[in-house]
Amino acid sequence: MTYAVAMKLNSGLAFMADTRVNAGLDNVSTSKKIHSWYRDGAYNLTLMAAGNLGTSQVARGRFRELIASNDFLKSHRSVFHAATALGTIIGDVTLERMKAEPEYSEMFRISAILGGQFFGSEPQLFLIYPEGNFIEATEDTPFLAIGEHKYGRPILAARYNASFDEDQAYDVLMKSMEVTARNNLSVGPPIDFSFYEADSFSAGKERRTDDFDPSNSIMFELSGGRSADIPNPSLRASENKDVFAMLRELKVATDNLSNYIRSLNDPELATPHVRATRAYIDAFQEFLDLEGANRPDTIPGEIVVATEKSIRRVDWTLLSEQANKWAKTILDIIKIVGG
Repeated sequence: MTYAVAMKLNSGLAFMADTRVNAGLDNVSTSKKIHSWYRDGAYNLTLMAAGNLGTSQVARGRFRELIASNDFLKSHRSVFHAATALGTIIGDVTLERMKAEPEYSEMFRISAILGGQFFGSEPQLFLIYPEGNFIEATEDTPFLAIGEHKYGRPILAARYNASFDEDQAYDVLMKSMEVTARNNLSVGPPIDFSFYEADSFSAGKERRTDDFDPSNSIMFELSGGRSADIPNPSLRASENKDVFAMLRELKVATDNLSNYIRSLNDPELATPHVRATRAYIDAFQEFLDLEGANRPDTIPGEIVVATEKSIRRVDWTLLSEQANKWAKTILDIIKIVGG
């Protein structure tokens, strides 16, 4: 698995990806997942992919050959054109592998992030799906993530700022990566970071970090120095029926509140605090998937604390009586079950 994320900023584009590659618990290695190409004064392109490593390498190879061709700049004058070409390549490679081994078709899927800038156009950022279609990062969705993104996304939603410089972007992306690595063993350091400065049309600045900085740990910050975990009673329901019932109620409340926030269309109501709260609640719901496969033994206290803090930042009485009731239910149960 991979966690790769990119931000569109006023100052340029920031990219980060882990390097862990695995084919089982006893076959773990590292591989660079950020790849860039540029021509001085003409363009810069940066690619990250998540999914099947073989499919990723074949698709990247074909894309690299396209960039190296003599007529590349004649028919590709923006990142949009390059994303269209990459989408076609990814769709073709995936389909070829699926046709060759249909019984393993789902194993060959990949997704990718492509960002950069061509002379005469603005920096652009695209997320490309296995089928070849794609979406572009906008003011409403200024960061894009692929792979194991559910853990780190709330950090991005809560802290993203378009005015970030290179170092600020690095700090937020590293904290998002740390949360992800903490909760999924298939994601881990070394961590690669690349920053493309808008209108430079040159190579991006790259750095590799071998491990997370304990003096700047998001886990300690979010937990306030405590790391109480909520036990997942679906694995030990016979031990504590009351906890199981409370988490069922908590799941319903988080579902309702998340859906309510998602339904808000009034920009005066859907403030950054409200949107950030929904992001935390959505992440919290992942851990409350009481019927899902591969359930964790505990719900990390860091996510519990972050969700609680985010909910408290919003005056729910201004939104609706029902929303206030759901928020209060969540806080009450977190207090009882999460310590």
